[in-house]
Amino acid sequence: MNDNSGNSSREKTTACWFGTWFLQTYYTYMERKRKQESGGPVVGIKVIDFDIGPGFAGDGRISTLSDLLSLRVRFLISGSDEEKTENWIVKIPPNDRADREMAQMAQVDKREIHFYTEALPELEDWGKSRDASLSVGVPRCYFAKYHNTQPQVEDDDGTILSDAESVLVLEDMRPNGYSMRDFNSGLSLDEAFAALREIATIHALSWAMQETTDDMALDDKWDFAYRPQKAASAYKIMIEQGFPTLADFLDRQQPDGPDILNKLKALHPKAAELLCELLEPPPPPAPSCLTHMDFWCNNLLFRKRTPPDGTASGENGNVVNGNGHCSSSSGDEDGDSGSDTECLIVDWQMMAISRPTHDVALLLFTSLTPEVRQANTEALLKHYWNVFQRTAARLQVELPFDYGVIENEFKKSQLLALLLVIGSIDLALDTHVTERRLLQALRDMAKDDLI
Repeated sequence: MNDNSGNSSREKTTACWFGTWFLQTYYTYMERKRKQESGGPVVGIKVIDFDIGPGFAGDGRISTLSDLLSLRVRFLISGSDEEKTENWIVKIPPNDRADREMAQMAQVDKREIHFYTEALPELEDWGKSRDASLSVGVPRCYFAKYHNTQPQVEDDDGTILSDAESVLVLEDMRPNGYSMRDFNSGLSLDEAFAALREIATIHALSWAMQETTDDMALDDKWDFAYRPQKAASAYKIMIEQGFPTLADFLDRQQPDGPDILNKLKALHPKAAELLCELLEPPPPPAPSCLTHMDFWCNNLLFRKRTPPDGTASGENGNVVNGNGHCSSSSGDEDGDSGSDTECLIVDWQMMAISRPTHDVALLLFTSLTPEVRQANTEALLKHYWNVFQRTAARLQVELPFDYGVIENEFKKSQLLALLLVIGSIDLALDTHVTERRLLQALRDMAKDDLI
């Protein structure tokens, strides 16, 4: 066993649990599914070796709402001499008590588990029912569990993984060539196109399902989604904490920083009201759909597209929902930009039912250099719209709105993106590069009278 995590007991306990229980559970499920049997013998597993490491080490991964572990397990299945390897990312509640309490209060783990176990399978099944098999760009989910009440662990430090409040096991896509981009550098234009292609597919798929389902709206159907009032309250606290830091920064930015600060000070008392208004699903004909709500470069994985027989993944069967991890094919029929890049979207902890343009605005505000954003905002927004249109057409659902509605919604969403960035201001002001990115975005918003 190799332990590269920097921590010992928690990671070793995790690996032992996986070696003795999880592999047996998963492969027993797969064997019964293959034979179409509800019962049958438990598949025997012999673990040869495993490597433990931090999730996304070296990729600049930032996560306070969960702890990430990477596991690479080599093993044999009983009756076979063929050695197998699995690579996983395991998400568990933070070991830090304060972070864990915050995550529990916001129910971020519960929300993400419900995304993989309920929302995603429903979307994919509905897409198939419309004769449009749309592959959603997310990692494969192997396993998930959530305790409605916090388990009574003697020392309450989450050391025993089997007693953790939640566990989410996803495929580690790094061995397949995926990697995260550095926040300081920002996304390339090609990567931004690819990210918008994937999120537009999910937006259009969830919007179309809602349009053709008579029983209830998505925010009633998926009651685990982040509710507007609760989200607004949480964001308001973060904004109150972040605003003094932003004010101090802008006050030092001559010549226009103080003027921008005055506009923000006028906006500040209205923040709670604006948050509630912007987070609520908009009235028709503007679309509402499943949104990520934390859509920036640190929650995206990229790789250059490979031929179908290059790094094709194996069988798409999972303990939880059987979803795959292939990129969507809906956005590139006519040679759109971004077609050479594949993108996967991770961290669905903040998912909500809201304006789809919220995700677009947050990505452009946070993850592009000023030069890329200023020169390409219109092209990126039109690309997003084209993918949305094509996906809806494949699902045989007519759009009751046009590009002008998306443009108007995008303007509103830019204000929400600003408010969310204020709530995470330490990250936005982390380096001179990110300071410049934020300042230029604020200047552009002020120039366009969006503040």
